[in-house]
Amino acid sequence: ARWTGWASADQSVCPAAPEAPAAAADSSDPIKLPIHNWSSQIAGVYAVGAILEATGNSVEYISADSTLVYTSMCEGDMDLVHEVWEGAFGVAFMEQVDAGCVIDAATHDAKTREEWWYPSYIEDVCPGLPDWEALNGCAAMFATPDSGGKGRFLGGPVDWLKGDQERVEGLGMDFIVENAGTAGALWAALEAASANQEPIVLFNWTPNFIEAMYDGKFIEFPTFADECRTDASWGLNPETTHDCGNPKDGYLKLGVWSGFPDKWPNAYVAVQKMNFSNLDIAQLAMYVDIDGMEPEDAAALWLADNCARWTGWSGADESSCPEAPTPKSYALAEVTHIRQTCAPAIAALPMWVARDTGIFEELNLTTECVQIGSGPDVAAAMVAGEVEIATNIYNNMIPLIAKGLDIVGWYQQLEVNLFDVIVDADFVVPEGADWKEVMAALDGSSVGVVARGAAAEDLARELMRLAGLDPENQTYVAVGLDPLTGLVSDTTQWTVTFDPFMVIAGLQGIGYQPFALMDNEGPSSLHWPGLSQTSFRGYVEENPDVICAFTDGLNRASAMIADPAHFETVVDIALDNLPIDNRDLVTAIVTKYTDKFSLTGKPSRDIISTIGELSVAVGKAESVLTADDVVLEPDC
Repeated sequence: ARWTGWASADQSVCPAAPEAPAAAADSSDPIKLPIHNWSSQIAGVYAVGAILEATGNSVEYISADSTLVYTSMCEGDMDLVHEVWEGAFGVAFMEQVDAGCVIDAATHDAKTREEWWYPSYIEDVCPGLPDWEALNGCAAMFATPDSGGKGRFLGGPVDWLKGDQERVEGLGMDFIVENAGTAGALWAALEAASANQEPIVLFNWTPNFIEAMYDGKFIEFPTFADECRTDASWGLNPETTHDCGNPKDGYLKLGVWSGFPDKWPNAYVAVQKMNFSNLDIAQLAMYVDIDGMEPEDAAALWLADNCARWTGWSGADESSCPEAPTPKSYALAEVTHIRQTCAPAIAALPMWVARDTGIFEELNLTTECVQIGSGPDVAAAMVAGEVEIATNIYNNMIPLIAKGLDIVGWYQQLEVNLFDVIVDADFVVPEGADWKEVMAALDGSSVGVVARGAAAEDLARELMRLAGLDPENQTYVAVGLDPLTGLVSDTTQWTVTFDPFMVIAGLQGIGYQPFALMDNEGPSSLHWPGLSQTSFRGYVEENPDVICAFTDGLNRASAMIADPAHFETVVDIALDNLPIDNRDLVTAIVTKYTDKFSLTGKPSRDIISTIGELSVAVGKAESVLTADDVVLEPDC
C-alpha cells in the first residue's frame, strides 16, 4: 500500500512475498550417546535418548569409558554426555571445552558432591570426624590384611578419575587406595561393614539413594580450589597437587560435540532445555539399584512420571509419553481393614497421604486410626490387640522385645530423628556453643518429655551422659503432646519433642534449637531414623500380602511428598490432619519434611545396633539387640 500510493499503481501489481526459508533439518545420522558404569547415568541416558527421539532424531548407545569420553567427543566418536560431574570429570571436560571441540551446553539444577564418606557410627571410635586429620589419626582402625598396616580407602572404579591416590600423597595420609570394580561393590562392602559396625571409609556421592539408607558424613578435606589440581605451590603441600577435597556444591553439566548445533539444530534446542534435579538423579539410581528395574524400564518410568517436563524441553506432544512399565500389583484380592496407631505429628504424613489420596483404597486397604500419645500408649494398644500396625521408634521397640514382646519393624518411614531439643527463648546458652556446651548450660534444669521412661527421656538422659554430665541432676517433666506450655510457663527450661512443635516454637518465638539432631548435629549415636511401622512377628509372617500392600502405599505416598508437583496437595492433606489451622505454618512444616521420608522403607540396619547399645546403657535391656533381632523385612 505504501509504494503503490507513491507510484499511483494498483495494488494488484504487488509481488507475492517469497516463502520463508525452510528451517534447517536435523541430520539423519544417529546421535551417539555413551553408556557408563553407574546406575543413574545408564538409566538417564536411555531417558535422554527417548527425548531426542521425540524430536525426530535417532540415537545410538555406545558403551564408553567415562574418562576418555570427552576425547572421543573431540574425535567425533561421541555426541552428547548428559552427566558431567564436576568432582570426577570437571577437569577432563573443561579441557576439551577450552580446546573448542566440546560445548558446555547446559547446567542441571542438581548439585553434586563426591568425596570420602563414612557411616556415622565410626564417630564413636574416631573422635574429631569428619575432619580429615582426625581420620588420618585413626588410619590404623581401617587397616585390612592386605593394606600393610595402613588404613584402606575403598574408592570407586579407576575410570572415575577421583585423584584419590594423589590426595593421599599430597596430604601425607597413612592410607592406601583400593578401587572397587563397580558401584555395586561399594555398596556391598558398606552393607557388610555396617551390619557388624566395622570401620569403613569409602567413596560416595550425592545425589544418590545411599543417603536414604545409611546415616553418614563426607570427610572434610581442605577446601577445593581449581589451583589445587594444577598448581603444586597452592595448598598445604608445596611439592604436590591434589592437597584438597572435591567441590562441595559441584555442578552437573551436559556437554555436546562442537558440531552438534549445526548437525542437529532442532535437537540442540531441546538439549539446552534439559534440566535434571537431585531427585531425578537419585530416583533413576534407586529404580535400578533398589527396585531392581532394568535401566530401560527405569527410564520409561521416569519419562512417564515427568511427561510435562520433558515434552516441554523437546516440543513433543504429550501423546508421545510412554506408558509407565507395569509395576507389580500389590492390590489385595479383597478389602482388608487395618487398625493402626496415629498421632498428630508430621511424621505420620505418608500415612495421611496414602489414605487421603486414595492410594490405600487402590490397594484394597481401609484404615482406622487409633490415637495414641506416647511410646507406652503404643505398646499398650498392641498388647491389648487394638491395632494390627503400630508406628514406633526403634529405641521404644528394643526394651519391649527385651521383655519378651515378639514385635518387629518392617518399614522404616522417617529417615531422621523424630525428636529434637527446644530451649526456652528466655534461656540463654553461650553464643557459638557446641552441643556439649549447650548441655552443660542446661545442666540442673527441668526438661519436658513426652512420657516418663520413654524415648524422649532416653534421649535427654543420653545427651547429658554423653556430655559428661549426670542425667540424674535433671528434673524430667511429662508434658505429653503439649510441650510448649511448659516453656511458656517456665515449668521447663527445655523440652525434647517432635514436629509440629519444633517449627511452632521457632516461628512463635517460644523457643529455639541450639543444635539439630535431624541435621546430624550432636552425638552420632543419637542420629536415629525416626519412625517405623511395626507389628507382631506372627502377623507379619501370616499376612505378607497385607504388609507388602501397606509398604507399596507408603512408598508411593513418600514419592508424592518428595515431588514438587504435588506440594500444594500435600500441604492440604497436612492441614486437614494436623491440629493447626494456619496454612503458612503447615507449609513451613511440610517444607521441612519433603525429603525426610524413605522411598523404600529399607531399615538403617547399622543404626539399630547403636540404639541397642543405648538401651543397655539406660538399663532397658541386658544385651545389645541388633537389626536381626528387631527387623523383619518383607519379601515383596
